[in-house]
Amino acid sequence: MAKRPQTLTPSWLLTEHVGVAACATPASRTQWSVPLYRDEAIVLRSHKLGEADRIVTLLTRQHGRVRAVAKGVRKTSSRIGARLEPFSHVDVQFYEGRNLDNISQVETIDPHGAALAQDYGRWTTAHAMVETAERLTPVEREPSVQQYVLLLSGLRSLVSGDHDAPLILDSYLLRSLSIAGWSPSFDECARCGVAGPHRAFSVAGGGMVCSGCRAPGAAAPSPPAVALLAALLSGDWAVADASEVRERREASGLVAAFLQWHLERGLRSLPLVDRDDRKLGS
Repeated sequence: MAKRPQTLTPSWLLTEHVGVAACATPASRTQWSVPLYRDEAIVLRSHKLGEADRIVTLLTRQHGRVRAVAKGVRKTSSRIGARLEPFSHVDVQFYEGRNLDNISQVETIDPHGAALAQDYGRWTTAHAMVETAERLTPVEREPSVQQYVLLLSGLRSLVSGDHDAPLILDSYLLRSLSIAGWSPSFDECARCGVAGPHRAFSVAGGGMVCSGCRAPGAAAPSPPAVALLAALLSGDWAVADASEVRERREASGLVAAFLQWHLERGLRSLPLVDRDDRKLGS
């Protein structure tokens, strides 16, 4: 008696209706399995895709900067849309796609955005910080644990309100540039290494320079402003918190110029940062 030929269910039917993992044989399950990975992340920004989706940019702990599609998050019925707001610290599961990865699960660790939204100055400061983080991680999926930890620490400091927002921002900018390989020198000459103190600050030269290395157009910051810059870079908050408004203005201008030089163009969010002097020291 002849054997009855085996009927094979088309793979597309399995995928569409009941899923590959549930119905495929062990061999085909390996063939059709989707690579998954999970990581902690900070949401940097997002923009619309189609009618209901978003492309979300995240800075992850182990996988660097990742751009992924979050499907259906703009629908009112979405359970994860609110978890992918900017500044949120989340635990995310991704599955790899052909062009962009896709977000399948999101768990909130700390929703920083809700707290930051209560203060315009801290909200605009956070925007400048996440834009900096994105600019300083230009290669997708390249791990940058130090940038991730620094950004997370900066956002937590903004939420706690332990220090004035402009000080947190300038400290974050200096440290993130240092991690990227552009650490400014505030003690010895950035060009020849001779011990300071020095009176001239060269953006192109990498920090304070001696009289012999001083180039035309170099700034001449006051000694208290230089001391503040050094404190912000090293994390000496006792010195930073005790600084005067004039010193902070001077230091912020130098930090912005130093940042723009190395990024080759300024941050779009930096001019919007609220640096209301009446809030300093509050």
